[in-house]
Amino acid sequence: MLPIRRIAALAFSCALLSLAPAFADDAETAANACLDGVGDLYPQHRFTEAADKYLCAADALARGTGHEDRAARYRANAWFYRSWGTYTQKPLSGPLGQENLADAIRQVQQSLPLWQAAQFPVGERLSQAWLTYLNGVQAGYAGLYATSRDDFTQAREAFTRIGEDAPPLRELTDMMLSLAEDQTVFAEVMKAMADPAGYENQGGYIDSRLDDMKRRALPETRPYFDSLAAELRVGRQYA
Repeated sequence: MLPIRRIAALAFSCALLSLAPAFADDAETAANACLDGVGDLYPQHRFTEAADKYLCAADALARGTGHEDRAARYRANAWFYRSWGTYTQKPLSGPLGQENLADAIRQVQQSLPLWQAAQFPVGERLSQAWLTYLNGVQAGYAGLYATSRDDFTQAREAFTRIGEDAPPLRELTDMMLSLAEDQTVFAEVMKAMADPAGYENQGGYIDSRLDDMKRRALPETRPYFDSLAAELRVGRQYA
């Protein structure tokens, strides 16, 4: 599993927060208080705490009247961020890692009917693309590398289209796109390793893709790619 790179503050949340009306009733005031400081959590990768704030805001709106759509959007956003938090903040290797991945999938699935209820198609598209990405990760765990690569390709295409159709989300979709691109490389590497002849023939291509990922990675994670490239070279020599 790839080390997760730094994820920027997400314009998606700003778009949701901008939906608040100019004049707030008691429920809206309470919801706004719940969301105080939520934007500061993203650069710190505190996505689970951000999810808690959105859930608090949704519960506050539910105590008023006429806020059903926005409460549904906040709940959907909470499940979306909870999925991100599970994926980025919890171990994803070993049996426990597979349980965490299953939780992340379940959490983003929770957001889908809420986006539908709120009639917020872009949120539904984003969650569906993220679910496709997570399904690709799960397929990779199962050794289904061709399926995994196909899922990552679909996720990449979806993130690209969403960014084109909704420019305020471009920063977020670019980050998600880069994750899918990197995971596509890993799926290709693992598929190649299962075919010794193909693995030897693709050595130069694999090395160049790993170099691309290394350039995009944070400085503290770049040694990981050096060690991985060395391990793969040894594997090709052995093959």
